[in-house]
Amino acid sequence: MALVKMVILDELALRFVEGAGFRHFCSVACPKFVVPSRRTLARDIMELHLKEKSALRSLFNKQTISLTTDIWTTNTTTVSYMVITAHFIDVNFQLHRRIISFKPVCDHKGETIAKQIESCLIDWGIKKVFTVTVDNATANDNTIRILKSNLGFWRDDPLLFDGEFMHVRCCAHILNLIARDGLADISDSVVSVRNAVKYVRSSNARFQAFQKRSDLDKLIRGSLILDNNIRWNYTYLMLTTTLKHRGAFDKMVVEDKLYDGYFLEDEKGKKRVGPPKLNDWENVRRFKIFKNLL
Repeated sequence: MALVKMVILDELALRFVEGAGFRHFCSVACPKFVVPSRRTLARDIMELHLKEKSALRSLFNKQTISLTTDIWTTNTTTVSYMVITAHFIDVNFQLHRRIISFKPVCDHKGETIAKQIESCLIDWGIKKVFTVTVDNATANDNTIRILKSNLGFWRDDPLLFDGEFMHVRCCAHILNLIARDGLADISDSVVSVRNAVKYVRSSNARFQAFQKRSDLDKLIRGSLILDNNIRWNYTYLMLTTTLKHRGAFDKMVVEDKLYDGYFLEDEKGKKRVGPPKLNDWENVRRFKIFKNLL
């Protein structure tokens, strides 16, 4: 069982046990130990999973559970996933949390989310639900309404406080909306900086030329962050890191003809936004101050 837990905790591939190095180690350290095949290991992992799940189900029956949810879409496959985490306090007043579901979700509709949460609760035998934390989206109002209605049918006792406190709006998501609203006011400045970063990161030659112009020592490629559309904090990191290298970007405007030509190219039928100018850098500086207040 120790081998099973090692493979799980270290996230090792099942074929690890069939490697020559591991088998040699076992033959020296413990010659009597019979190294299992990957098939046997897979079976043992499933047995441990079922054992732990059964123990956790028994624990959930004695606890009032609060749930948190999160949904995101992968950049590569555009498939959406929802994770459900159970939070509870034990008899020693210690807070625990366990991920109890991680599955694809076909859409972000309230009915779909409610159905997936309810299915998870049934699977784990959870009946005592105190709160459900969801994103601050209109669809989730419907999610909670459906959950309140359905939970009332298969619970033996009424919802805690009649479900008055069940709906908890995710504070992180609310802050995300506030920050994105602020970013919308300086959208052109953000796009100009993003395009400048794209140019530098597009080839090793361009990055090396940028590195020579930078006043900072030991600049590495990863220090120029390119944001995504999922988390606003990635945009914040992109803006703050480029602000540190503003001098290098300003030098490129004068010294790099390809950089200047890059912004004369069309992008989706329009002239590419940029390069960052004085007002763009000022907007970035102000947004950095605004973010520090959140």
